Amino acid sequence: MKSVSILIILWGVCVGCSAGEGKSPDQAKVVQLGKVKIDRAARRIDLPAEVCLKRGILEYVLVTRRGAAHESLFLTDADPRHLQAALLLIGCRAGKISAKTMGDFKNMDATARTDARKDRPADRLKLSVQWQDPKDKQIRSLPVEAFMLDREKGGGGKKFTWAFTGSMFVDPGEGKEVFASALYGNVIGIWYDAACILNLPVVRGNPYRGDRLGFEVNSKQMPSEGTPVTLTLIAPTKSKAKSLTPSVKKK
Repeated sequence: MKSVSILIILWGVCVGCSAGEGKSPDQAKVVQLGKVKIDRAARRIDLPAEVCLKRGILEYVLVTRRGAAHESLFLTDADPRHLQAALLLIGCRAGKISAKTMGDFKNMDATARTDARKDRPADRLKLSVQWQDPKDKQIRSLPVEAFMLDREKGGGGKKFTWAFTGSMFVDPGEGKEVFASALYGNVIGIWYDAACILNLPVVRGNPYRGDRLGFEVNSKQMPSEGTPVTLTLIAPTKSKAKSLTPSVKKK
């Protein structure tokens, strides 16, 4: 079910590409899937969002209106299924994050632990945000980590790469499988969430269990709530991909 559904989405993208006859080769490599813009040559994905929180504890970078908006930096109306299909279209492969990192999630439920242990390391991506400054109308751009304060290490702005762990299909009890990220509305996780498409492969603890655990919003950097933004995901070129993906030692 999972493979067939994703393949149908990708087939639709390919049909859209072939329909654009007369375009230059570079233009043909840029396609739109719903609200998600895909540049296959640059291995880049752009999707619209808006600022969700100006301050508060964080567990997510991105959610839909069905997700945990009270714990997320940004909110989007883009379809999570389209985002996962876009990641596959630019050549990313879903996988696990390191065993050491996963071992740090002491309270993670059995479903999440099982889902996380895929047979290969997750491909990594860089995330950034662009928006128009309302004061001078200039376009600003910052890595998504600039909006996250590290409560354990102190400060913010340390750059991470984000793991494409991939969401999955679940049966909510209606006898039909649905895409988990779309069902629950959580898309990019800071605190590991098996339903999310991407997760941060770094553990800072549960922010609700101590003042020095987890992440919170960097209110000094964050634009006002409701500000429209563009969230950009960039996968490394093939030559650089190896350096961002942790190696797995064979036993």
